[in-house]
Amino acid sequence: MREIKFRIFDKFVGTIFKACLDEEVFEVLDADMYIVTQYTGLKDKNDVEIYEGDIVRIEKCFTNGVDTLSDHIGQIKYSNCRFMVVDEFLNSVCPYRYKNQIEVIGTIYENKELLNTDG
Repeated sequence: MREIKFRIFDKFVGTIFKACLDEEVFEVLDADMYIVTQYTGLKDKNDVEIYEGDIVRIEKCFTNGVDTLSDHIGQIKYSNCRFMVVDEFLNSVCPYRYKNQIEVIGTIYENKELLNTDG
C-alpha cells in the first residue's frame, strides 16, 4: 500500500516543507499562501521521493508510442486517477514504467525554466 504524504510550498517565502497526514495542518492552510502536493509513492533512481509538481527526467523512454528512445522531461501531474509525467507538448508517460530511469531535477515552483515553457 502506498504511503500517504504531502509536501507544502509556501508561495511567499518560496520554500517547500513536508507535512504528515494531519487534518489540523490542512485546516489552517490558506490556499492563497500555500500549495499542497501529494507523494506519488515512487522514489527516483537516487532514492528521492517523487511528488506532484516535481520536474523529472526519464532517460531513454518511448513517448506516446513513438519508436525512438530519448530523454523525456516533464512535470508530475495527477490526472484521470493516476500520476503521469506530462511535458510541454502534453505528451504523457507513466512514471511507474520507468522507475529505474526517472530522476527528480526540480519543482515547478522553484525551477519552472526546466520545462522550457513561457508560462
